[in-house]
Amino acid sequence: GTSRPWGLGDQIFNGVWDGTSYHFYGSSSYYSGYGSTFTSTDGVNFTLIPKTAYIVPQESTIINGIYFICGNEGIVSSADGLVYKHSGTSFTDMVKTANKYVAVGGISSDGLLCNTADFTNWTSRGPANIREVYTVAYDGSTVLAGGYTGIYSSSDEGDSWTKVFHDANETTIAMTYGAGRFVAAGYNNDGPFLRYSTNSGVSWTTANTLNNYYNKVRYVNNRFFALGSNGDEYEGRI
Repeated sequence: GTSRPWGLGDQIFNGVWDGTSYHFYGSSSYYSGYGSTFTSTDGVNFTLIPKTAYIVPQESTIINGIYFICGNEGIVSSADGLVYKHSGTSFTDMVKTANKYVAVGGISSDGLLCNTADFTNWTSRGPANIREVYTVAYDGSTVLAGGYTGIYSSSDEGDSWTKVFHDANETTIAMTYGAGRFVAAGYNNDGPFLRYSTNSGVSWTTANTLNNYYNKVRYVNNRFFALGSNGDEYEGRI
């Protein structure tokens, strides 16, 4: 890497502390753009390391010893915090199971259900001719994935999938698990919805019909949170 003082042409958007060093992610004019990583042991003196993956970083975290950066171009990961790689496909959501990562997404209108044990070598596991998949959640034994027209279930960490719910006019955008139930947000011909399932996605109960289109649903500190916007005024809603 190139050690030098902080200067013009450097930007930081987010970063992580791994117990030994700070890892900050942004851009540097020295490497002509985004995907630059700066490391520091004291938070004062920085080292710009060689750029290994282009990404406009929006969030970063460390999970099970793996460094992750999420951004405009998807997700990149690193085993050492220094060398980063793209996963090689277009994912929209991901969960960590006991032994694997399960990610969902799509290429054009073709849906993707993929898994990996190392986050680098991904295998497509989904049935043929499925449509876009937008969200995935895990309850400790069952993985549910939702998207355009249906909900898919896997009981073997994403190795095989079964379609457990189908509605040709429905799209599931976001999903989470907590308090013994899966909670999903989406929309159909009647407008947006919030629903929950206590039987692993086979049937769903409508919990809320406000005209709010939600992009994310999370379960934090024993509460469910849904984030989106109102369909009338287009104002943010939580």
